[in-house]
Amino acid sequence: MATWDSVMAASTARFKKDRGLRRMVVVAGSGHAGFRFGIPSRAARLTGGKALIVRVDAGDGAAEDGDADFVVRVK
Repeated sequence: MATWDSVMAASTARFKKDRGLRRMVVVAGSGHAGFRFGIPSRAARLTGGKALIVRVDAGDGAAEDGDADFVVRVK
């Protein structure tokens, strides 16, 4: 997944730069965002910006400690 994450991060960074955006939201599957190796962290490195990861926990135990800045728990 690392190559695909890099491609998606580069596309995200290019989109942000081309449009002169200060902030943007990227919706991606958990495997492409968690543990600081996915799209948000890679895009932040490319743009010199910051990344914040919000994870949805549907109560199935999939969310692990430390893989997101915020966790939204749903019932």
